[in-house]
Amino acid sequence: MARWLLPFQAIDPRNPPNGIWEVGVSERHYRDLRNHGHEKQIARLVLVKEVLEGGTVNLYRGWSRPDKEDCFVYEGRPARDFKSLTIETPIKGGMAFLVFVLPDGEIDEWTWRFLTEDGGNRPDGITGELIWSANPS
Repeated sequence: MARWLLPFQAIDPRNPPNGIWEVGVSERHYRDLRNHGHEKQIARLVLVKEVLEGGTVNLYRGWSRPDKEDCFVYEGRPARDFKSLTIETPIKGGMAFLVFVLPDGEIDEWTWRFLTEDGGNRPDGITGELIWSANPS
């Protein structure tokens, strides 16, 4: 039996940028989304793949969300969004798509966030350590 219902290859946060590790969405999580009518989240799995498999621009470690354990945050900048399985739209500027991966490799959340207004070019609410960037300064 496969570990993940939907597996993806991502930059290994323990060995960026050359290391790769398999991460994924569990069958339980996917079923919960489907059973609760979260069509937009299911459609956005296309963006999860884009960000994890070649579209990561920044990788953060250590940001804790309320009632969640520490995770890795993969940030990407796709040019499109999905409102449903059949509706694709362009995105507004000043946004980043984030994929949250737990230490065991489980993807437990993905969402859009605005970039900070202070010019820091960091997604709002992401306070963890930047451990890798496609554009080192």
